[in-house]
Amino acid sequence: EALARNQAVDEAIALLTRKLPAGHEPADAESDHLEFAGRLETQIVPTARPSPAAARQARESGLGAAQLSALRPHLVNLSCGKFSSEGEYKSTAGDVDAIFNQHLPAWLNQLPEGEKLRLLFYAHGGLVSESEGLKIAHKHVGWWKENGVYPIYFVWETGLFETLGSLLSRCRSRAARALARDVRDLWDHTTDPLIEEAVRALQAPRIWAGMKRSAEIAAAPEGGARYVAARLSEFCAKYGDRVELHACGHSAGSIFHAHFLPAALDHRVPDFKSLHFLAPAIRVDTFLEMLLPRIGKGRGVDSLSLFTMHRDYERDDNCAGIYRKSLLYLIYEALEDERKTDILGLEISLRADPALADLLGLGPDPALAAGEVIWSVSAADAGRSASTSESHGGFDDDAPTMNSVARRVLGREDADAIVEYTGEGSRAPIDWQDQVDWPGVLRRVSANNAPNSAPASAPPLPATVACSRRALCVGIDRYPPGNELSGCVADARLWADTLSTLGFETPVLLLDGEASRAAILDRLGALLAESVAGDVLAFQFSGHGTQLPDLNGDEDDNLDEALCPVDFAAGAFLIDDDIAELFARIPPGVNVTCFMDCCHSGSNTRFVGGGTARPREADARPRFIKATAAMISAHQDFRKTSGAGRALRRGGAEAMSEVSFSACQPQEVAWESGGHGAFSLRATQVLRSELAGISNQEFAERVISAFGDKPAQHVYLDCASAAKSAALLAPLPPLR
Repeated sequence: EALARNQAVDEAIALLTRKLPAGHEPADAESDHLEFAGRLETQIVPTARPSPAAARQARESGLGAAQLSALRPHLVNLSCGKFSSEGEYKSTAGDVDAIFNQHLPAWLNQLPEGEKLRLLFYAHGGLVSESEGLKIAHKHVGWWKENGVYPIYFVWETGLFETLGSLLSRCRSRAARALARDVRDLWDHTTDPLIEEAVRALQAPRIWAGMKRSAEIAAAPEGGARYVAARLSEFCAKYGDRVELHACGHSAGSIFHAHFLPAALDHRVPDFKSLHFLAPAIRVDTFLEMLLPRIGKGRGVDSLSLFTMHRDYERDDNCAGIYRKSLLYLIYEALEDERKTDILGLEISLRADPALADLLGLGPDPALAAGEVIWSVSAADAGRSASTSESHGGFDDDAPTMNSVARRVLGREDADAIVEYTGEGSRAPIDWQDQVDWPGVLRRVSANNAPNSAPASAPPLPATVACSRRALCVGIDRYPPGNELSGCVADARLWADTLSTLGFETPVLLLDGEASRAAILDRLGALLAESVAGDVLAFQFSGHGTQLPDLNGDEDDNLDEALCPVDFAAGAFLIDDDIAELFARIPPGVNVTCFMDCCHSGSNTRFVGGGTARPREADARPRFIKATAAMISAHQDFRKTSGAGRALRRGGAEAMSEVSFSACQPQEVAWESGGHGAFSLRATQVLRSELAGISNQEFAERVISAFGDKPAQHVYLDCASAAKSAALLAPLPPLR
């Protein structure tokens, strides 16, 4: 409908969909693309083309002879699936022979005794030119080697956007006058539909298919990747279990590996220990057919790690300022043969397929997953599960992403040292102008450069949205022996990730040994001290709860409810009085919302003081510790020496400034199973759905509904009456 309203678009589409003379239909092969572009260009608007020499000059990587020579032991350059015999960097079968006959044995011989040769095969996105592929390898190879990993990079050039840009330039030159009449309306309201319709009319799906065909040819009997697989098989047969294989693919590199990995496994190479996809552009059905049956221990690929953006970041990305969403959405909407073809890197596609959900731990039983998805932007910016790229093209230069992949390849935990990748401005959004060899015409028609159009910016926040959104997320699994849990750390990470998608600053995480009583109080107190009217704070806790004798006479049932920090055995419980004292200092106009996933938590920010039927899951366990005589004695001693626990004047629920969602009613038990708390899993799922304007009461009801007809626990909402109808995670109305 938007396109139909714009005469300029109508003219352009009519022009571009005109039939070509017989015999001028291009084949799918990559080699036909530029020839096709030239023919179409001649038929529509005669325009001088740059010479091949000038085009090559414009794409040069800037790497000197010494730098290219240093990369040769780590590069395989392919064009249309075959060894590249022209351009800036040439590869031959002899070069591959040298890698396996000379360079790899030399690397293996210098390793410490007993250490495996970790061999990583990397495939960059299929939309970049040879020069960009060389620059990517140059950025990565030295860093991998410093970490003790031997990388082999496939540089596979396709020229997709050079061809697409040439075709789009015809559209723009023909419709320039019409565009000038209403350019603001075009760019503001019809940019994405225009590009989606235009690229289909320009036969871009055929060009995209040609790029995929390049990956297929590479793994075919005469392809360059097939030759690498054969030589790899011979090398592994010679050196046996001294070799450990890994693979990583960015964007369309996932398509490349969907052909290379099966080819290598068909040559009887050892199983790949890990596979890592960064914003994968492969179709879901292709992945399910070609790779899913091979993922899992003993099946060819032990594990899969998938790094990609949450849907909101995908929709906030752009392709050179021309298409106002990520490349994956352009593929999803326009580049495949059928519109809305599911793509592996899109959250909407991942969550829609049950097989993918089971594989990646998004289904009902995460413990059975052979893979994991790491959502960007993650709550953490370091460790095995960190990613902070905010653009499709940025993952391969995002330091947290690359360091996470390295830790997984090396088998290192979060606290273990590695040589850190620093990237080049990896925390800033990546400019597609630098990631892809976009032709000059596409740079010129960028929406940001359109006449009379202002630079794109986020819409202003409504007056009801907080000035600042911050959170503290706590998860403790490693309690003293006999009290261990298994889903609390995962809960805290899940909450932090979920809150990040809702506009919160990167939440503070306190996990396991970090989550002492003092640390929790300090971090929570700091959040309060830094807050001003209009701010929204969230406090989440997953761990054990308990009940202790009331020492100051302020409880009707003579029991204090308590959270169990990691150091609770020393008497360092976090009782209701501690939290009530802290929350008494909430600045006016600041909303503090609590999500408490522990037992007897029904009123543990204001606090009053059971059990219910056990869930059906075999691994279900309660998040409750029964206070022993030793624990009570330690608690009493701690309170005497610390001076904590004075009686507080309570005003009841109506005096509360905070909103508290608890995992269960005061008389119930909070359960965990399958690697997560039952409340946390359901509450975060509800939070990730469309929640615009939902009230606190409605949120509680939706989470209760998510437990089904016969729940083992019921969410408990504790807050002032007025807050129940207030918007979730928004400032509370001022008290009267």
